[in-house]
Amino acid sequence: MEVIIMKSGAFRALMDKIESIEEHIRHREPEKPPLQEIWLDNEAVCAYLKISRRTLQRYRSNGVIVYSLIGKKTY
Repeated sequence: MEVIIMKSGAFRALMDKIESIEEHIRHREPEKPPLQEIWLDNEAVCAYLKISRRTLQRYRSNGVIVYSLIGKKTY
């Protein structure tokens, strides 16, 4: 184990910086869920990726994107 010695003022400044980072992390806005947690239909995916419906079908067939069938609707 290595011991590091520093002046108390430098240590206090370091601790203040760490505490301000912690405060920032605790109070930031919650992020949107990752895209894989959002269920999108064909039209929304095509608009989001700027692709055609045929390209979307090819992506599904080749396993590029995952999908689920609920009833007769693809998500």
